Amino acid sequence: MLIAVVVVLALSALGLDRLVNARTFQLAGELVHRVETGEKIVALTFDDVPDEYTKEIIGPSSPPSKNRQD
Repeated sequence: MLIAVVVVLALSALGLDRLVNARTFQLAGELVHRVETGEKIVALTFDDVPDEYTKEIIGPSSPPSKNRQD
């Protein structure tokens, strides 16, 4: 009985780890992985919010964005 519980917990942990680390899984909202465009662009994303290093990374000469919040 104990072995069965250990096996079930181990398989559950393995499955949860694979699910959490999957690139195509999102719990809420919509996952957008590609946007077709005729321009060469780079999109930067932030896990939480921009921080004190954001302007250093992006630089002052970057074009303004519709969604950018300074």
